[in-house]
Amino acid sequence: MKPFKYFYTCLILFFFLSFSLNNSFAISIPEEKQVAKKFMEMVQERKMILNDPIANHMLTRVGNHILSFLPPQPFDFSFYIVDDDIFNAFASPGANIFAYRGLITDLDSIDELAGVIAHEIAHAVSRHVS
Repeated sequence: MKPFKYFYTCLILFFFLSFSLNNSFAISIPEEKQVAKKFMEMVQERKMILNDPIANHMLTRVGNHILSFLPPQPFDFSFYIVDDDIFNAFASPGANIFAYRGLITDLDSIDELAGVIAHEIAHAVSRHVS
């Protein structure tokens, strides 16, 4: 069984169980930072991140280049590669951006990667998680 098979189900449950629901789903920036810390602990425990300094540097440079066109943000963005052959990417709480190894290897150019990363950055900037 692949370790990521139920990842999105776990992610959704994590959000609903991590904080109580009131009249609104919106959470504050400090609350989102706390959720982000717990989420990243879960990611680290599951050893999901690809440890490839060159690939990580490339992804971070692409992401930081896109961020250079935006005004200051309330979060410090971080970029990670998930070590799985899935063709996907996502933004987690606290502006952590994830691209799967399968996505990166299947793209034809750095421009395509920039488009995907820009999409995920837009989710984080819009605070869709909150």
